[in-house]
Amino acid sequence: MGIINKKNEFLVPPIYDYIKNFNDGDFDGSNYGRDLTVAFNHANVVPIYDLKTGNALKQGITYYAIYNIKTKKMLYDLDSKITNFVLYSDHITKKPVYFFEKNQKWGIMDNDGRIVASPEFDELKGFPLLVFNNDRDLILAKKGNKYGIIEFPNKEILSFDYDKIEGPYVDVKDFNHLFMVRKNGKAGVTEITNKKILDCKYQDINILNPGCFIVKNNNKKGIINNKGELILDIVYEDIPRNVSISEEGFFKEISVKSNGKWGLINSKQNFIVTAKYDEPISGFLFDFQENQYSDFTYVVKNKLKGVVDTSGLEIIEPKFGSVIHIKAQKTKYFQVSKNSYPSFSSNDSALMREGNILITDFKFHNFYFDQLGNIVACMYDSKFEYKSKCGLINQKGESILPIIFRDIKYDQNSGVYVTIDNDGKANNYKIDGSKFSD
Repeated sequence: MGIINKKNEFLVPPIYDYIKNFNDGDFDGSNYGRDLTVAFNHANVVPIYDLKTGNALKQGITYYAIYNIKTKKMLYDLDSKITNFVLYSDHITKKPVYFFEKNQKWGIMDNDGRIVASPEFDELKGFPLLVFNNDRDLILAKKGNKYGIIEFPNKEILSFDYDKIEGPYVDVKDFNHLFMVRKNGKAGVTEITNKKILDCKYQDINILNPGCFIVKNNNKKGIINNKGELILDIVYEDIPRNVSISEEGFFKEISVKSNGKWGLINSKQNFIVTAKYDEPISGFLFDFQENQYSDFTYVVKNKLKGVVDTSGLEIIEPKFGSVIHIKAQKTKYFQVSKNSYPSFSSNDSALMREGNILITDFKFHNFYFDQLGNIVACMYDSKFEYKSKCGLINQKGESILPIIFRDIKYDQNSGVYVTIDNDGKANNYKIDGSKFSD
């Protein structure tokens, strides 16, 4: 293979087995600003085998030639013994950066083909776009058996002291870069400035935010701040990675695993929900519509869902596949189903009130409260235009209007219920369910 220009003139002679162009377009350097392309030949591609033992005696080698399609110059021919060449990135410096391999070591080349970092690394790996800020181009590098981080072209940022580097965690507030590092089998945390946050003395670490970390020692977990102070004792079997905790270490409650079960503890590490459930508990989340914290949360036992209040009392026992809170006044109501994923056409949901009080049978697919505190109860029916028919019940489950209507709405101006039959006819009913007549 070779390369020709638009005049059908050879820029690269047709002597190569394969040519790769990083532009994904014409070979005139006009696309993406990537000026280098590679041509390579395979030497001894088919390994030579010892017929007696079946072992390969000689492995195939690929050599790369580097050509600048902008200057139309061959920068490195096959005699340069470059055995690998990859495009790293061009989203920060706005110019491409290339990694190349020679003599089983990796180096870095810029878009003009200049070697900006000699092939002295055993491994090079770029970080995701999220890492970069202020035009910094960071690269995970390995020398021997140790990892460090360099900044393009070859400035050491994180020393080559670590067996493994994981991350980064990027704080979007100030773009602080935190990495979980491992040394001699132990984990620690360091900043991109090489400042140690936590020494490498933990079994494992999860970074929650720049101020707090889940640490693990002796197979037990706790939470520690960036000063090394315990926020949560290292005595729990597990802590979810999505816990809500401030950089200062404040939390309202956290789900923890103890004796094989999940519970909920407060900031004093007292259990407010006993550890007897099978899945992490989300806690009493902030309700933005009500502008206050919720006073209930969901729990799971034996794969069935229930509800507990702030005292840990099961106001809905965990014996349902699905539990959905329905907005009401002071009393809490829930739509429950024995099916984990109730479908629109299943008609297997019931209405339940806190205290495990069943209001209706399991024959509905939806409920919602109206302005008066009554409940519109809906059932699937394929004969209706919207595949649903509805009626009206009170909070005791007593019928006000039968389940025969396509729609029911309360009109505040006239103080009556307006119903729509399946044929589109409208009727008015008083709030007690009696028909309204002019």
